[in-house]
Amino acid sequence: MLSNPDIILFAIQGGIRLANQIKTASVDRVKQKELVLPLPDFPQDLDWRKAMLFFEGEGCDHAKLNARINFLTLEARNQALKPLEQEELIDWFKAKKIQEHEHGGDFLGIPPQEVLSMVKVKQWQRGKHKSGFQRIAGTLVELGVDFFVQNPGALSKNSSQHTFLRGFLEAIDDVSLSEGNIGDIASDLMVASLETVSANPQLLTGDQSSRELVTAITKGLSTDIQNHIELIKQQDGGIGSFSKEEKVKSWGQAVFRSVLKNGGEKVLEDPTRFLGTNAEASSSVVNQVGSAMLDIMVNKMVSDPAKGKVELGEFLSQSSIDSIVKASFSAVAENPEFFKVKNKGVQNILGQLFNDLSSYPNNIGLSILPEVSRLVLEKTASNLETIWPGNTDSAGEHLLLNASKTTLELLSKPSGDTWKLGFNKTQAVALVDSIVQDVATQPEWITSKINSKSVLHHALEGTLKSLEGISVTQLNKETRLTVMKSALSAVAVRKDLINKKNINGEEQYLITFALNSITDMVFGNSASVNARWTLAKGDVYSKLVNVFLDRVVKDGSTQEKIVAIKNVFAAEIAKLDSGESFSIEKLADTPV
Repeated sequence: MLSNPDIILFAIQGGIRLANQIKTASVDRVKQKELVLPLPDFPQDLDWRKAMLFFEGEGCDHAKLNARINFLTLEARNQALKPLEQEELIDWFKAKKIQEHEHGGDFLGIPPQEVLSMVKVKQWQRGKHKSGFQRIAGTLVELGVDFFVQNPGALSKNSSQHTFLRGFLEAIDDVSLSEGNIGDIASDLMVASLETVSANPQLLTGDQSSRELVTAITKGLSTDIQNHIELIKQQDGGIGSFSKEEKVKSWGQAVFRSVLKNGGEKVLEDPTRFLGTNAEASSSVVNQVGSAMLDIMVNKMVSDPAKGKVELGEFLSQSSIDSIVKASFSAVAENPEFFKVKNKGVQNILGQLFNDLSSYPNNIGLSILPEVSRLVLEKTASNLETIWPGNTDSAGEHLLLNASKTTLELLSKPSGDTWKLGFNKTQAVALVDSIVQDVATQPEWITSKINSKSVLHHALEGTLKSLEGISVTQLNKETRLTVMKSALSAVAVRKDLINKKNINGEEQYLITFALNSITDMVFGNSASVNARWTLAKGDVYSKLVNVFLDRVVKDGSTQEKIVAIKNVFAAEIAKLDSGESFSIEKLADTPV
């Protein structure tokens, strides 16, 4: 006996052949005789005049028994009906016809048998209930015929599309879909997957691993979509919300495309690791990424200035989803045992990231979500034990999440009235990238605390404090980014640079004092015109800062040492006013 997938594939193949034969026969027949469509004689649109004629004619007895209908009919005859009264007369007419229909009469002029024949659906086998698979089979066959008529070579048993279709049908047959969503969920996923596989033929081959992958992804996400829709109905008192359900289906389709594409690339590189021999365990590893992504898109609420609280899914494009899913699969590929559903590793990481980033202004929050997610997940994959040393069920103990949150909190913190950091998206991501790499190799940036705040927090705060004193017109964003990286490199070697000292009556970080010292010689009130002209260029200034901080690291980070180094630099910079040769390289070796 043929299995269900075989029946569908056979039906599609037969449908294609039949469609071609019907097309040829239809053309010949149309040439020879008129085309007659066996359709019932539908009445035209109802209006108050037809209702009036009915109650004056065959429905007059009914009008005599109902004073309201009688009044409306007379008003209609006198052309005196108001718009609402016209609608009311039509409603009375419809109610009368429905009443007649219940007693065996025609409904709106259509004989009952014709109405019944249009809506009557026979069971596949007498005396048995139709399964979910049987209910959607007709839709899937139609889609398959439409697709493979346009792509006849794709139905070959060795093609990736054929491999996909068999795996897809096997998965759908096992999914218990509720009556109301059977056709939509299955057909939407089938369309999405056929398009994805056709656009990326390298994803799947004709082997067993490809089929298992498609089956696992289809079964997992179709069930997830169904569960979300059922939850929506429960929350709305069993009625449901059409708009919410459509959003879930749309987001599910987008995630399905991404998981199939990016999962296919990663999983089929190492099918033994992902698919193995235990089908249930394999499905959990493969499906966790898609399940986590869809769950967060549906359930995470973020703030929008215009709409208030909205689901995160409304902020994510297909490319954003692809970026996050791809990074998630990289993390799973490195640590498949850790990222199984029981631990919910991907969901914990993404959920915490989305919570953190949605609280910042959108130019530095959700706009960089895909890139930051990718950075955190990729570094997590290769440094899991180092950057998540505590309870891995708690995202709050993930060091890279802490690092990115600390960085973005300080970048988005309002500054003085005359200065704003204003990093653009690319530069903000570059800074997070640099910091995430540092923390992955040196966790003490986060784990080491001073007054309950991490070393990273103090280093960033001290650096940003110094940059606030420079007008945005004097120093571009790229140079600010370079200075921040140089400052963090210096603190990585000299942790005491984040110690606070009372300097000139003000308590400040030593890193702030060091940066202020070199900055004052270039941009301060005492800086000469020649010094500014030569040193205020972005590349020159950033190099000068780098050499200055290198000297601090090498010679000492006390207040006295920083002042001594400043004096050496000031003497060299003074040569610019006397026309002597000036060399930044010489400053690296001049004794203090």
